[in-house]
Amino acid sequence: MKHILTKHSNVILLIVMIGLIALQMFWLITSFKVYVKTFEQTAVNSVKDAGREYTYFLADDFIQKIDSVLSRKPGGIKNKCNVDEIYSMEGRRRIFGAFNHEDSIYFTLLSRNISKIDTVRLINLLNEVVLKNGIDSQFTINLMDYNGTEKAKDGNYYQAIIAIPGLVDKYYLLQVNFTEMDTLILKKTLPLFSLIILFTGLLFFIYYRTLGIFKKQKTDLESKNHFINNMTHELKTPISAIQLAADSLLISNDFSASNVKKYLSIVYSQGSKLNTLVQKVLDTARAERNEFELTLESISINEIIRQSIEKLKVKIESANANLKFATDSKGATVLVDAFYMESVFVNLIDNSIKYSGNKPDIEIQSIEQDGMAVVTIKDKGIGISKENQKKVFRKFFRVEGTDTHNIKGHGLGLTLVKEIVQLHNGNIKLRSKLNYGTSVELKIPLLDEYDSSGRGR
Repeated sequence: MKHILTKHSNVILLIVMIGLIALQMFWLITSFKVYVKTFEQTAVNSVKDAGREYTYFLADDFIQKIDSVLSRKPGGIKNKCNVDEIYSMEGRRRIFGAFNHEDSIYFTLLSRNISKIDTVRLINLLNEVVLKNGIDSQFTINLMDYNGTEKAKDGNYYQAIIAIPGLVDKYYLLQVNFTEMDTLILKKTLPLFSLIILFTGLLFFIYYRTLGIFKKQKTDLESKNHFINNMTHELKTPISAIQLAADSLLISNDFSASNVKKYLSIVYSQGSKLNTLVQKVLDTARAERNEFELTLESISINEIIRQSIEKLKVKIESANANLKFATDSKGATVLVDAFYMESVFVNLIDNSIKYSGNKPDIEIQSIEQDGMAVVTIKDKGIGISKENQKKVFRKFFRVEGTDTHNIKGHGLGLTLVKEIVQLHNGNIKLRSKLNYGTSVELKIPLLDEYDSSGRGR
């Protein structure tokens, strides 16, 4: 089960991310619909409230005029009229039954005057109501006679009926169109939409970051397994050689000084190889734990390079390599651990020999520049692709396509080289072109750049 999850972790992660994004989009659409529905309901209620209030305003005005006439009649006002009476047949009979002919003419004219809608007052009232209900939008209105069968205009119109008080029933249909409805809804949903976009972007970042981690872990695991297989092969070779030398000595039963020396030299040589392999693994472990203990001394970096070349003399001659070492006249004195710094140059020169094919052509240059000892090692070997140049200093990494059994290596050399150079306050750069060669440049501070305590300035 664990293997299946690991194998398909990228697919599972992608499905989960798509599910989360789909959930967010559903949430956004649902929220948008809720906002639209809420706005429409608020708009409907606002228009109806405005229509109702304007109707009451007309009725109150009409009632005041009626009451002023009735108050002048003999006996005064017995029963004041109210809004309900204004809009009912029975009420109108009671009120207008007390009027004489002149009064009837007056109220007929009054009804006609009231039937003329004061659009300015209506718009102000409507604006007050919609703002009170939280709708901050421009709007247009349309008024038409209404007899109960009139259809509304097309578009986003919200309706209310305005009843006109008088001797007969008179109604207007008020239609309101909120011209900024879409903008208003967008403003309401924009914070939520922005939050979802931000969260989605964060999900994509996490996805690609996690995908990168998974990919790196997979690559590191493959490199580690490759390293173990290669290291096993590398360890087995000297162990087998030592065992074979011991068996041969015992079987020969010839313990003369020359014969023992012959087999002991084989044991010593293979033992040295074993020691080098173990030391490399141990140094890598120390580098990871920052446990390197450097024994610093002032020494010419050119001297260290010459010692490294001398150490590889047999290998250089057997590979028929053409190695040139050029330096300026200065001493290029540095404060370094000579043992570890020599291992840096041995490793770099050894790589140039291994990856240059027949008759390697290698150039080493040492100069002083801006308070640094600058050493460049160039070869005309197989080179490294751009993609792999960023990975060569990674632990266990070996360039794909190289014959790891014919070309000896463990994927630890350049990792250690970089660690050692950085421990000496230096830096290392690699430039390469596939099939054209590789150039490695490392810089180490000169002795003058250190204070009396041995720390870099």
